[in-house]
Amino acid sequence: MIILMTGSNGFIGTNLREKLNSYANLSIDNLSILEFNSKDDIGLLKKYTLKCDFIYHLAAVHRPKNDSEFDRVNFKLLEHLLKLLEVNQNYCPILFSSSIQATENSLYGISKLKSENLLKSFSHTTGNNSLIYRLTNTFGPHAKPNSHSVVATFCYNIARSIPICISDPHRLLELYFINNVCDSFLSHLGTNPPEVCSDGFYRLPNSQMFSITLGDLAERIYSIKKNRLDLIGDRMSEYLTKTYWSYVPKN
Repeated sequence: MIILMTGSNGFIGTNLREKLNSYANLSIDNLSILEFNSKDDIGLLKKYTLKCDFIYHLAAVHRPKNDSEFDRVNFKLLEHLLKLLEVNQNYCPILFSSSIQATENSLYGISKLKSENLLKSFSHTTGNNSLIYRLTNTFGPHAKPNSHSVVATFCYNIARSIPICISDPHRLLELYFINNVCDSFLSHLGTNPPEVCSDGFYRLPNSQMFSITLGDLAERIYSIKKNRLDLIGDRMSEYLTKTYWSYVPKN
């Protein structure tokens, strides 16, 4: 199986690539990964779309320096990818990481909604299997601090004794751990993928969601730094511990 992964050096892509390389429960012969990132020549996609069997389209920008990047990266890249697939008559499955913000009137949300609609149209026209995940806040190693992940920001700053800012300690966050996201993505390569929701999108189950306030989140991370172990013993603290230590300076 040949997998094409766009945005493979991003937060989700890096974790998914690591999972693919070590996933013990998948029996896939001759698995290979074709990676495409922002620094790569766009011409690579023409070659890759000739032979890929499955696509994880993860490339995206969240807070670009130029607003035009929302359309160029989040929409135009997918549009180009689909045109190449059609030219090559390759209608392999495509898993697209969208966001719950696709329902919001922000530049990021608008770009995600346009991409969703484009992929739905492509699937309707060609018969390909398009798997659109509307993800909510996700945390774990490799997320970019001081960007779109408050968990990454808190872990990065606290590990370096940099003050953190909490405007509303009672604000409730709903979070998913990146490993659970990757496991759900990878299940589509096997024989037991999750069921699509009634509205046509994929989501992680509520049983994997963690609800925590900003104040409690900061308190737990400070506790991990102070004690270097999890005193609470629940899954949230276990995952936060793994995340925190990935941001601790190595030297």
